[in-house]
Amino acid sequence: MISGVTGMPIPKIETIQEWKAVYEQYKLRLSLNNKPIMQVIEYLKLKYPLKEETSDRFKEIVVANIKMNEQLALKIPAGKELTPIVFTVSNEGNAIRLYETREKFYNGIPIIIGMEVETGYFFVEGSTELADEVTAFKGLDEHDIQNYYIVANYIRCLKKYQLLENVLNY
Repeated sequence: MISGVTGMPIPKIETIQEWKAVYEQYKLRLSLNNKPIMQVIEYLKLKYPLKEETSDRFKEIVVANIKMNEQLALKIPAGKELTPIVFTVSNEGNAIRLYETREKFYNGIPIIIGMEVETGYFFVEGSTELADEVTAFKGLDEHDIQNYYIVANYIRCLKKYQLLENVLNY
């Protein structure tokens, strides 16, 4: 991958074609199965030690990520205030494995999970493993299921955790 103007990697044409092929293969076999953010939080709290971050700066980042992304902004319900929630994952208990196995470039930073209640948006910083786990757990909403990249990433995560057969319609 090469970097674009924003510094974000630009995927190769072949990669985009692979995502589109996965999308075509699975799009008709998937159902809407999106879990609300509060259910995602409960799932995470059962597995990992979480500390809520109340800093306005953290919350502003979550809201900015949504508002600055055209596809995410479409999910903002009319007349609703966004409700961001941010947690850090403590390096203890089940989370020790996340910290020990994560990519080296994340060393020295906490694992952060940013979420927003109204749109269902989430991000994980500091652990690709946890990002994949949440992606597989959370499911797809009516917007996600129409996006070839989101579907391809979801399928990849389901396969990683051997959950694909649990969500396919035959």
